[in-house]
Amino acid sequence: MAVEHDEANHQFVLHLPAGDAKLQYERPDAKTINLRHTEVPETERGHGAAAELAQAAVAYAKAQNLRVIPTCRFVKAWFDRHPAEKDIVAK
Repeated sequence: MAVEHDEANHQFVLHLPAGDAKLQYERPDAKTINLRHTEVPETERGHGAAAELAQAAVAYAKAQNLRVIPTCRFVKAWFDRHPAEKDIVAK
């Protein structure tokens, strides 16, 4: 399944059998994206949906030359597991 970028609602979405998984974000300025909150249906948790959302959001940030503020606990942990990606985290 592919992650969709729903720009109008400021979220990345993954359609799953039990419902949509979402990673919501804000754009505090033109050069920054704040990854705020990840939400995955309870029955879908633990199967990698949140990681797919985080990876898609990071890929988008890189493609747009954005700095990332990882406000979401899951996204912070994702960066800890992927230290090579930390170069885009806002200081």
